[in-house]
Amino acid sequence: MYMYELTWTSPVKDGRLGAPHGMCVPLTMDNPHTAGWSDVPAGRDLAARMSGAWLAFAASGDPNHAGIPLWPVYTLDNRATMLFDDPCQVIEDPFPEERRVLEAMPIPTSTAELLVRPKPAHLRQSVPAATKETP
Repeated sequence: MYMYELTWTSPVKDGRLGAPHGMCVPLTMDNPHTAGWSDVPAGRDLAARMSGAWLAFAASGDPNHAGIPLWPVYTLDNRATMLFDDPCQVIEDPFPEERRVLEAMPIPTSTAELLVRPKPAHLRQSVPAATKETP
């Protein structure tokens, strides 16, 4: 398994877009010309690197190619994550604090457990009983 995160910020709109959900689609398909925010020189360069990784993975199960740094397999020991940016880089365990919080949360083991779990008190609302209007 390989892990990645798109951290590149388009220069369009003075970078205010950040890297929202879906921004990677034209980049991974080497179609930066289909979105105004990626149809810039840096976006075209990143699209070549990202789509190269997708093509390499589709062909061999390994996303590594000459245009990116060595991308190790993700394991629980290394948590190697490719940050697609300018430049691309691999870091280990990019968000350790957030991961630890999520790991501490209870996870339901079945759908039934999820459905019967009571709502936390602060999310419960008292609903008034229905009243019958009299004419």
